[in-house]
Amino acid sequence: GNAQVPQNQTAAQPVQLPTAIGPGPGGTYTVQRGDSLWSIAQKTLGDGSRFAEIIVLNREEYPELLTNPGAIYAGWILKLP
Repeated sequence: GNAQVPQNQTAAQPVQLPTAIGPGPGGTYTVQRGDSLWSIAQKTLGDGSRFAEIIVLNREEYPELLTNPGAIYAGWILKLP
């Protein structure tokens, strides 16, 4: 069946964003070919599940991260927690 989306929910927001950004190295990371947000979080923060923190920090520069977090491109410079 078709799942009803409640009025206050937006279907284009698949990622649950954290309200707090945890400790991390800071600085930036330049996306390489083959990277994913998970692999970047794993490499830089030691925990792939913290990838949503990277989305929070970069959503103004790269708003498409909110709707399609899988689409990141080599050469993007992402801010790190």
